[in-house]
Amino acid sequence: MPWYVEKMFDIDIPNIKRIRANVDDEDESLVLINGDTGEIRHFDTLHFNEEIFEDCSLDELIDDLWQQAQREADDLNREERSRTNDFDLPENLSVVTTKFLEAISLAESISDLGSLLMEFEVVLGQGETNEFQNDDPDMEYIGHLDKVWSILCDAAVEQANRLGFDPAQTTLSQVEHDLYDNYIAAALTAVAAARVTENARDFPLLAWAAFNKHSYKGLEDEMAVIRMLLWAGYNPDAQDEHGQTALHYMASTKVYPYSHPRAVRLLLQSSKNLNIRNGRGDTAMCYMAGNRLWTDELTLSFMFLLNGGADPLAKSNDGMDALLLLKEEADSDERKSMLVRVIER
Repeated sequence: MPWYVEKMFDIDIPNIKRIRANVDDEDESLVLINGDTGEIRHFDTLHFNEEIFEDCSLDELIDDLWQQAQREADDLNREERSRTNDFDLPENLSVVTTKFLEAISLAESISDLGSLLMEFEVVLGQGETNEFQNDDPDMEYIGHLDKVWSILCDAAVEQANRLGFDPAQTTLSQVEHDLYDNYIAAALTAVAAARVTENARDFPLLAWAAFNKHSYKGLEDEMAVIRMLLWAGYNPDAQDEHGQTALHYMASTKVYPYSHPRAVRLLLQSSKNLNIRNGRGDTAMCYMAGNRLWTDELTLSFMFLLNGGADPLAKSNDGMDALLLLKEEADSDERKSMLVRVIER
């Protein structure tokens, strides 16, 4: 059993029971208390130095023991994960997931946690993007990526709790502001709110977060916040003050490549209504079909919506629909022409 030591005060190690140790200054003996069993051992400091840490001062002895304890705790955590974490994932993704979980467990602040989650999203998102670029994407692999993210969200919430994160100190207006900037702390607050407030999931938090990716290029990928909100069960169909849903914002963005297919696919998995109209009466499909600058990403998002059951004939307030908008420029863009043919066949 590992023995842990700290000088004169109590401490906690993640995933290890509370442990204590102190130095008895009166008789210069070292007292070690086993964190697992509560067993106490007394050592004569000088004898202990001579036998195990030759020419080592008392402070150096304690530092050495403490570093050893941390290494042993890390080893135990890795062994425990290998025994108990049956991810039911392909081996390469299982290895990556384990490494990500270890990194989360070592996060020392909410800021660190947010940076890690965004880093993971870039890695996982690149794998998903690579698959979508294939003629025959491996949807099973893409589904595995969603499962990995669910595991990471769960671990991130647990680590935030260990770090003493207190969501009660954040107001709804602050959450809205922070979600516009895609701060992970706002998503963590939202997760906590969803667990204790019955109607919290009906607020348009996903629309608020999606607005960031819709309007700004931002970081390499802030999708981590959207993923966490979906994982927490927030309603992707909730509309903001403009009637926009997260799907509207992600289907058609203001920055190149003018759509976010991965976000569209994720939102489709949870959406109950693909034909919600914004303040101008536009569905998400109609909203994106009016783009003058067309890209492959817009084509992919459009096909996701079409295959998901979105109605290309749903009229907006001005009488236009997605099909009519595509036809306006079908002669000058083969991709729009192809979509017209798909709809009309």
